[in-house]
Amino acid sequence: LLSLGQIAPLDLKNYEQYMPTSSCGEIIHYSYYSVSFCDKYKLSEWTIHYLTPDRLGEKQKRTNDFRQDPKLNGRDASLSDFKGSGYDRGHMVPAADMTFDKLRMSQSFFMTNMSPQTVAFNRGGWKKIESRIRGWVHEFDTVAIITGFVTGDYPIDIIDYIGDSVAVPK
Repeated sequence: LLSLGQIAPLDLKNYEQYMPTSSCGEIIHYSYYSVSFCDKYKLSEWTIHYLTPDRLGEKQKRTNDFRQDPKLNGRDASLSDFKGSGYDRGHMVPAADMTFDKLRMSQSFFMTNMSPQTVAFNRGGWKKIESRIRGWVHEFDTVAIITGFVTGDYPIDIIDYIGDSVAVPK
């Protein structure tokens, strides 16, 4: 957990200093978050974003507009990869962290921001972690959040594949 002080919106340089290295070599920047996308797994290995108290709140409704990133020309996971898999499309950057802006909410539903998660984990433990982090924002003012797979070495530990070769991380 890092307290960054006030950061101006769209100033990626302020949080880029906290970015992990990319094992995959492709970092994609969206309006308020970035990902390290791995073609090999059709997933992002990590995401980074930051939250401030003024970004919290229910300003924009959740869109559920899950879709592929048009910049990747189908290299990321698709909706059909998850259909019938038994896994949720788990947000790495939570949609609830992007309620302050319509574009940001929309971008949070790109498949590059999804990771296969069990229903129990996504709607249970992961949801509690997301809520706890939002609580820290009130305590620390600005929080940088890096989300990724817990793994010892690259390549990541894979427990399964769904759809068209989308990896399910351990």
